[in-house]
Parts: sequence; C-alpha cells; structure tokens
Amino acid sequence: MPVEVPYKAPSDKLFYVVHACKPSCLARQQPVSRGQYRGRNPLLVPLLYDFRRMTARRKINRKMSFHVVYKGPCGLSLRNMEEVEQYLAATIGDFLYLEMFCFDPYVLVDRKFQPQKPFYYIRDITRGREDVPLSCVNEIDTTPPPQVAYSKERIPGEGVFINANVDYLVGCDCTDGCKDR
Repeated sequence: MPVEVPYKAPSDKLFYVVHACKPSCLARQQPVSRGQYRGRNPLLVPLLYDFRRMTARRKINRKMSFHVVYKGPCGLSLRNMEEVEQYLAATIGDFLYLEMFCFDPYVLVDRKFQPQKPFYYIRDITRGREDVPLSCVNEIDTTPPPQVAYSKERIPGEGVFINANVDYLVGCDCTDGCKDR
C-alpha cells in the first residue's frame, strides 16, 4: 500500500505586521502548475500554501468550546469564511477556494485514513477520473469488490431521461464567489 508523504506543520512563529492585504501577500505561494496538489485532500491545500490552521479552546461558565483560526502567509488571522473570502479577494488567491477552508474544530485536515490490516486494497477506484483518489479497502478478507463501471458523469437507467439543458440545470457559475446573491 503506497504511503503519501505526510504534511508537516511549520514550527516557526508567524507574526502579523499591520498592512492592507494585497496580491503580494500570496506572491510567494503561487502554484508551480494548476494541478500541483491534485490528489491531495482539498482541506489540506491551504496549509500546503503556507496557511496555518490553529484550533483553540476556551472555557466559559465551565463549558469548553473549540474554534478554528487560519493565519494567512502574511500573518493575518482569518476567523470565519467571510474573512477568508475577503482575504482571497484582496490577494487575488484564484488558486484557492472557500471550500478548501474548514472551521469545524473536529475536522482533522491532515489526518489520512490508514487501515489496520488491508487484505485487499485499490488505491483509486476512479482510475484518475476524480481530482482526489477514492480508495477501496477490505480489512475482512481478500474478496475484491464487484466490478462496476465508474463514471464521473450521470448515466441514466433504462427509460430515464436526464434533462441536460443549460436553462434547466441548477448550479452556480459565478466567478466572484457568489457575491451578487
């Protein structure tokens, strides 16, 4: 079973100097290629571009609560999605998306599932059709899964019509982070 090089969080301190964030805040982090981190956990991608993700806890009235704060490469603290959106807009971080940031403190973005004793293992059942590989593991016996034709696209069953008319399809085609809602 292949082992992916784990993410190692930087240990150096990141200090914030008051400034107005602009594209130069992300200039050193520009990707070498568009698919530089293809296949990696999307929630890990900001960390690979020198963002820091910190989980903090606080106790109020004997109740413990946890929260997440991201620090941009320039040291700016980002406490929620709105602040991430403003930061990405100000820095023109068009290689990062809101969906790559998670403020749920119980989500461990750098943890990868490692099966105990896999008897049967398929690294990617999609054979490269998805951006992130989907693995298949059998920890009980050596029985492979039944053969299926994997498709990223919708395949209608017999007698089923899928309306693919662009006027009918529901979805977002915004290029500004849905700011015009």
